Amino acid sequence: MERWAVVVTVIVVDLGVRRILPLVLTVALVLIVGSSQVGRVDAQGLSAAVDGQRPASANPGTQSFAGPTQLFDDLFYMGTDFVSAYVLVTSDGLVMFDSLYNEFTDQALDSMSEIGLDPRDIRLVVVTHGHNDHFGGARAIQMLSGARVALTGADWAMVGAADTASPDDIVIEDGDSLTVGETTLNFYVTPGHTPGVASVEFPVSDGDRQHKAFLFGGHNVTSNQVDALETFTESVGRLQEVLSDVEVSLTSHPWASLIFQRAELLRTRRAGDAHPFVDPADFTAFLAERLLNGTSRLEAARQGR
Repeated sequence: MERWAVVVTVIVVDLGVRRILPLVLTVALVLIVGSSQVGRVDAQGLSAAVDGQRPASANPGTQSFAGPTQLFDDLFYMGTDFVSAYVLVTSDGLVMFDSLYNEFTDQALDSMSEIGLDPRDIRLVVVTHGHNDHFGGARAIQMLSGARVALTGADWAMVGAADTASPDDIVIEDGDSLTVGETTLNFYVTPGHTPGVASVEFPVSDGDRQHKAFLFGGHNVTSNQVDALETFTESVGRLQEVLSDVEVSLTSHPWASLIFQRAELLRTRRAGDAHPFVDPADFTAFLAERLLNGTSRLEAARQGR
C-alpha cells in the first residue's frame, strides 16, 4: 500500500496534472499512515514527489497569499504558496518568522488583524536568511510595531550595511537563545542555502500538550557550487547529531514540510485524532532525505555534472 501510494503520486507529478496533485497527495498521505498523521515513506519517497508542488517561479508576481492558517493553538502560517512566514503567540506579544516579499507584507499584517492578532504586538522578527522573499518586509514591520529584527551576521552582510542601522537589530549566533514572554527560542546557524542561515527550535501548544518544533531556515541549495553543497551537508549532518525530540517539522518554503496537506488534514481533524503536524519520524526522515539529496548533488558537482 505504501509503495502504491508513492507511485501514484509520482505519476501525477510526471504527467504535470497539477490541479489534482494536492488531492492525490492528501489521499496518498492518509493511505500511507492509515490515520490522520502524515509521514514520509522513506528518505527518497513522498518527499521527493512533493517537490513537484513547488511553484514554477520565485517571482512574487506569480505567487498568491495563502495565509492565515492556524497550525497550533499558538502558531499560525502567514505565508504565500511559495514562501513561508509564521506567527508565534507568546505571553508577551508575537514573534514573526520571516516577513515575505514586501509586496505581501501588508496582506500578512491585515490577515493577522482579521483573526484577532494585532500586528503592533510583534516583538521580534526572526529572519531565517537574507534573501528578499524572507527579509523584504522586515523593516516595514519594525516601523509599525517597534519589533527587533534578528538575522545572522553573515546574512546581515548579504542584505547590506544600510539595513543594519537600527540599534534594536539582533545578530544571531549559533547556540543563542532569545526569550519572549515565557517562550524560549533556541538558534542553530545552518549555512548552505546562504552563508548564514538561522534555524530555530521552539515550543508549540495543542490543548494541554506542548510539542517541540524546529524551523529549518534553509532546507536546500539553489546552486551547484561545491562549497555551498559541502556546507549544507555539514549543516544537515550536524542537526542529525545535536537535535533530539523534535516533533514538528517546519520549513522556510511550504512544500518541503507539507504545510498545505497537513493543514487540510488538520481542518478535518476529529476529537481524539493525532495532530497532523506532530510527526517525529517524519522529521528524522526529512533530515535523512536532505542529507541524501545534498550528498548526491555534491558528488555530481565535484565530477562537473
